Amino acid sequence: MDMLNIQRRMILNKIQKGFKVGDFQYEFSLIKKEVEEAIEAYQNNTNIGEELADIVLLCAGIAEMKKLNLADEICKKMKINENRQYIRQNGILVKK
Repeated sequence: MDMLNIQRRMILNKIQKGFKVGDFQYEFSLIKKEVEEAIEAYQNNTNIGEELADIVLLCAGIAEMKKLNLADEICKKMKINENRQYIRQNGILVKK
């Protein structure tokens, strides 16, 4: 399934279930909650995959609300990251 289809299905599902759509602060708070759940799943060695999927789906929903193609945005960001140079400072890699 392509990302645009996922984005559209995410919003349609939220609307059909009666969830809020368009409140970006609320959407970002949901992502924060899911990240916390993913950390807990990792620490407890439980289903981290489901939590990661929740995070991606929430991001896809925000992208759809903002009329972005998340797949394109991810590809752009990957190119930036691949071309970015880093240096080591005090044993930690940081952007050059």
